[in-house]
Amino acid sequence: MSPDWFVERREQLDQLPTNEQTIVQYPLFRVLRGQQQATSRSDPSPIGAMADLTDEFLARWESTGTVLPAEASICDGAFLLNADALHPCSMVLPDAASRPDAEVVVVLTDAPAFGRAVATRLHERRTSDDGRIYILVSAPAMSASPGFGPGVAMRAHDWLTRLFAPSSVRVVAHGSAAESALRSANRSPAAWSSLMLLVANDFEPWALSSPARVAQMMAMTLGEIPIILELPPAPSSRARAFTDALGRSMPGLVLKAATDHELTADDLVDRITMWR
Repeated sequence: MSPDWFVERREQLDQLPTNEQTIVQYPLFRVLRGQQQATSRSDPSPIGAMADLTDEFLARWESTGTVLPAEASICDGAFLLNADALHPCSMVLPDAASRPDAEVVVVLTDAPAFGRAVATRLHERRTSDDGRIYILVSAPAMSASPGFGPGVAMRAHDWLTRLFAPSSVRVVAHGSAAESALRSANRSPAAWSSLMLLVANDFEPWALSSPARVAQMMAMTLGEIPIILELPPAPSSRARAFTDALGRSMPGLVLKAATDHELTADDLVDRITMWR
């Protein structure tokens, strides 16, 4: 891409609504980074795809006043993680008329590819009476950086509330991202209206944690917002210990039975769409 291409897009970017700028910044910076790292043998198609996405966003803004599509669709998003980094996400949007004061459901996963698969299923299976906005975010719990996942969750919350002004924000979290969701709720319980935590079959994110520790973490939040916890189906002694400990210490906790297999994207969509 020529230097003029970047200059022109940056000038357009500065004119966007503040809360939409990061959506365009992400593909634009991906183009810049791709150009900087490219060699004569590099495949140019990823750079081209990000350049096309940047131009698509800016063309939509010029014609409609917003980078967001008017129709029900999946849209790439991004928000500031810190002063130097953007974090991508997927937005599953209803039609524009349904968005004002809509409920937002944030779906935290520990793998971007799984989040994209869930986004596709949510869009394909949306019913006419479902006006919710779904935000798919990768927010894995990281032992080397325990603040990373919760930080991602809270940054996503801050961004989406400015962008959509939702009526409420729920969280669904799967695998190690359940730890991120719970820790973010411990920090700022008022941010979320409720939590649904889905534990993976290998007991992520609490494979090495005691039931007492998890119960203590949940008790910090349960007094403020409802929590639904789905444990893995295997009737192991560990699963029974968790169920017994959590049930005794937190009678308000909703414990659910899980599927008899590793949770798929369709399973997760089932949980999300039935949760009203």
